[in-house]
Amino acid sequence: MNLDRISALLSELSPSTVAEMEVEEPGFSLKVRRARLPASAPLPAALAGADGAEAALAAEPRLHWVESSLVGIYRAADPPLLLGDRVAEGEVVGVVESMGIPNTVRAEHAGVVEEVAIADGDPVEYGQPLLGLRTD
Repeated sequence: MNLDRISALLSELSPSTVAEMEVEEPGFSLKVRRARLPASAPLPAALAGADGAEAALAAEPRLHWVESSLVGIYRAADPPLLLGDRVAEGEVVGVVESMGIPNTVRAEHAGVVEEVAIADGDPVEYGQPLLGLRTD
C-alpha cells in the first residue's frame, strides 16, 4: 500500500462517525482509532460544519471528565465501572501505572458513568479523558 492510498483512506474517515478502521493487505496492516474528545472540547475544524455536528454536540449534556494525571498504563477499577454506574466524589475509578508505580485515579465529582473512553491495559497520556460522568 502506498502513501497516497493511506492518505485517501484517512481523508474518507475524517468526516465520518466511524470510530475505528482496520485495513489488511499482504505484507501491510493499518489500524486507525479515532481519539474520543471530551464533550467540552471544541469540535475539530473538519467536522465543525458537517451535517449539523456542532448543533448535536451543543445539545448533548456536558460531562465531567475523569482524566489521567500521568503517562502510563490504565488499569480499571475492580470491578470495572460500566455505563450507568454511580460514582461518589473521591471514589477510586482506576489506576495509572507509571514506571511500575500504581497511581490511583479518583473522581473529582459524583455522578453517573455516561462514557468509558478507555479500556483496561490501554496506554494513556497526561490529561487524556478516561470516564465521562453526568453530575448530579
